[in-house]
Amino acid sequence: MYSYFHDFYRNTSDTKLLSAIQKAINAEYSAVSCYEKLAKLAPTKEERNKIREIQKDEKRHLEEFTRIYIALAEDSPLIKSLNNVPTALSLRLKTSKKLWILT
Repeated sequence: MYSYFHDFYRNTSDTKLLSAIQKAINAEYSAVSCYEKLAKLAPTKEERNKIREIQKDEKRHLEEFTRIYIALAEDSPLIKSLNNVPTALSLRLKTSKKLWILT
């Protein structure tokens, strides 16, 4: 039988760690969104490709932080953009989890 006691009385350091990871996820998501806008504004294909490479790296960071969060919290994080860049409603990660994003 599953005990909710552990979840309710989560260790303070666990809570701080999850909070820090959540902030990292939000920051990475915001970076991905920002690079998307920059790529659309890039004047040349070469510059657009460079920006897309950087964005790809940020997406990888986002996926890794999300995997860590899911492993620790046994739940998906709620992703919030830290800037005013319009964002999609959901993001499908390689983990096949669907994450909802607040814009």
